[in-house]
Amino acid sequence: MENTKSNLYELYKNANQDSINISFSRVCSKNNIERIKYLLTSPELSIHADINFKDDAIKSACYNGNLELVKYFLTSPELKKHANYQSAIRSSIQYGKVEILRYLLNPSNFELNEVREKIDGLFLSANFFGQKEIVKFFIWEFNIQRSDEINRYYKNKPNEEVEKLFTLRDLNIQLNNDLTNNITTKSKQKSKIWVIYMKNLGIYLKKI
Repeated sequence: MENTKSNLYELYKNANQDSINISFSRVCSKNNIERIKYLLTSPELSIHADINFKDDAIKSACYNGNLELVKYFLTSPELKKHANYQSAIRSSIQYGKVEILRYLLNPSNFELNEVREKIDGLFLSANFFGQKEIVKFFIWEFNIQRSDEINRYYKNKPNEEVEKLFTLRDLNIQLNNDLTNNITTKSKQKSKIWVIYMKNLGIYLKKI
């Protein structure tokens, strides 16, 4: 490791900022946490502390689907003050990384008050980038509601698949509430509808 650090120091000490940014981005793409940590925290390279961390590191980690690297950037005591949480969310949506987005939008991991104010725009950006799995995540797991902004968007750009997802999600909630409220023997027909619905839902979700 010492030889690696020495080689890195020699590589970067006389490099210009553009070269450092390019090299740093490449290191991020290889998901080498130890080398990234050295580049960002080494006193010998403190002169290069203005590495474009927010754009390069988080975006690269999301692009490569490296959840552990995203966690490291956002939780490491040395780095979290530099890491851009909002950029991580946008990048995970753009690159279709559901697992990373699930982590970022988990209230057990982060305070979501600020994010919830922008959630409609984030959802619509998933539509813009054509990330169907992210759209399904927002509707089925995050339980996003149809706001005026979302309704206006789909009024101008109708999307049958998204409309079906919303409809099925809402029906699922309704029927689940019925079951929770103890369906009686007088409601056997409703139980049959539930079974049929669940079968069709499973078939449909596999197709989209």
